[in-house]
Amino acid sequence: MNGKDWNSILQSFAKNVSTNQDWLKEYKEDVAKSTGNIAGENRFEKASTSSLSEFAQDIKNMIAHAGLVNSDFLTDNIEAFIRTLAIPKSNG
Repeated sequence: MNGKDWNSILQSFAKNVSTNQDWLKEYKEDVAKSTGNIAGENRFEKASTSSLSEFAQDIKNMIAHAGLVNSDFLTDNIEAFIRTLAIPKSNG
């Protein structure tokens, strides 16, 4: 679309967003104002964001201990998401 690599742009954003605490705070405040804070509890907010592997492991542990009916489905989805984020950019 318009000759831009949107996949690369979105992956870069996803990889870097957690490192900008000021942006996250401002975003959460804006969302709370505009929606009346209907988002509710974020059950994954304590997941480590120091590395992709720590994040993935924390999320999988939280899913495993949440007592959810579709935990295999959720674990498969988070693993697919992590694989997508971990794909190195080609230089070609």
